[in-house]
Amino acid sequence: MKISCKAQYAVRLMLHLAGTHSQKYVLLREIARAEHISEKFLGQIVMPLRRRGLLRAGRGAHGGYALAKEPREISVEDIVEAVERYMAKA
Repeated sequence: MKISCKAQYAVRLMLHLAGTHSQKYVLLREIARAEHISEKFLGQIVMPLRRRGLLRAGRGAHGGYALAKEPREISVEDIVEAVERYMAKA
């Protein structure tokens, strides 16, 4: 199965957040730096993940992104499907 670059990066983003082992918010800038992915590109990826209820966003000084569910409740299929369906509509 071939998946898009956006879907691959979405999986990396979610794995990074799952690796934090907490519900704390992580800045997109930090994820981009750690995963060597453009922050602008990640900004496009988080939208469909939020719409599908996989990510939550926090605002303010301690804002950023965090998983909306426990890591074990999120499958790779959920992530890929969220991003691929969003791209198909665009």
